[in-house]
Amino acid sequence: MARYKSLPNNLRSKIELIDPVEVYGVSCYPCSVINKKKEYIECVYIVEEKDYFCNWGVWPEEDSGKLFILINDVIDIFESSKRLPTNFAKKIYAAGESGMGYHRFVVKFSSGISQTYIAGGVVDFIEYPIKTSDNDIIDVYPNSWVTGQQEIMTPKYYWCLYSDASQKCS
Repeated sequence: MARYKSLPNNLRSKIELIDPVEVYGVSCYPCSVINKKKEYIECVYIVEEKDYFCNWGVWPEEDSGKLFILINDVIDIFESSKRLPTNFAKKIYAAGESGMGYHRFVVKFSSGISQTYIAGGVVDFIEYPIKTSDNDIIDVYPNSWVTGQQEIMTPKYYWCLYSDASQKCS
C-alpha cells in the first residue's frame, strides 16, 4: 500500500524536465517547488517512496535529521538556481564521501574563485558566490579544500516522496 500520493500528471510532465541524479543508487530529482501556500522552496529532492525507503530504511518525516514536504502540497516543479550541474554532482558522488556521512569539495569558477563546500550525504545544491551561477563552473574537486578558507555549508534541502505502483525495491 502506498504511503504517499502518486505524482499528478501536471507535475509528472514538469519532473521530466529535471535531470535526475543517482544518490546511493536511488534516482532523485533535485529541483525547486511551489507549494499550495504559494511558498517557494528552493532545494527539494523528489524521489519515489519505495526507492527512498529501501535505501534509507526510515521515512523522512520520522527522521529528525531530515526536512520533508508532501507531494500533495506541491503545485509546481522547476529547476533550482542553486543546483550544481549534474555532471559535476556525479563527479563528487563517484569520488565517495570525504568522511563518515559528509562530502567536502571545491568548486572552481571562471572568475578564478575557488570555493570549498561541505555537505551531508547529498551534494546537488550549493550557495553560489555573488554574480556567479552554474554556467560559471569550470570544475569540481571532490574530497578537497582550499587551505585557510572557510568552508560553506550547502543549503538546507527537503525530501518529497511520491508513490509509483510499478516501482519495486531492488
